[in-house]
Amino acid sequence: QIEEILKLTNNTKCSYILKDQIIKSESIKYVPSQATIIDFDENELLKQKIIKDIIHNNFFYEIAKMYFKSVPILTNVGLRISKISDKPGNKEAQLYHFDLDRPKWLKFFIYLNDVESLDHGPHSYIKKTHKVFSKPYKILIKRYQRISDKEIFAYYNQSNEHVIYGKAGTLAIGDTLAFHKGHNPKTKIRK
Repeated sequence: QIEEILKLTNNTKCSYILKDQIIKSESIKYVPSQATIIDFDENELLKQKIIKDIIHNNFFYEIAKMYFKSVPILTNVGLRISKISDKPGNKEAQLYHFDLDRPKWLKFFIYLNDVESLDHGPHSYIKKTHKVFSKPYKILIKRYQRISDKEIFAYYNQSNEHVIYGKAGTLAIGDTLAFHKGHNPKTKIRK
């Protein structure tokens, strides 16, 4: 399945970030090498059998149903490539933040390549920050913006940070109301 998904990236419409601008492209072939993030068009992804097979997999449905204690609804599908960069990007979601997508949600992250060190750009989160009243007021008043590691660790012990490493196919499931980020890859692209 991973190989099939990766093949999709060759000919699927996408957008990319270059110098803090989001630019659309007909294909990854036309994305400049300096781009930091490539996101593939959701409507195009949803036309693909392999993507449909994954999103209709009962495993994901049952986990979401159990978590919500109600019938879950799929609201978005994404495929992202994070390219090598020397510093974390704001628009790239490589600084701590929390999502406010819906009243309640759960996201499923699947690595499409091995992410075995911090230099490969792993996903990380701060434990228990998805809970109500778990965030400091001084951060909340900033509203929805990215937070530096220095500021996060002024409020939370660094031992509360959980970094997710794994081989291609590793699945991380998260309530992204928690503070989370994708580290910027420094030595290899993360898919």
